Amino acid sequence: MGTVSYPLRIDEHIMDVVNLRATEEYIDKTTALRQLLYKGVEDYVMQLYANGRLSLTAIAEILGK
Repeated sequence: MGTVSYPLRIDEHIMDVVNLRATEEYIDKTTALRQLLYKGVEDYVMQLYANGRLSLTAIAEILGK
């Protein structure tokens, strides 16, 4: 699975949370933002699975597992 660079505008309040996570976990802001984005994707695909819209195989592929 590859990565894609994407320009993005992020609300200041969300960046406050990113900065807090980065500080508390001793990681850089980019890593904190990536982790939070991944968590959101994980939650969303699990909702799709619960609604019967995705298979476990599709989820594993999306999440790279």
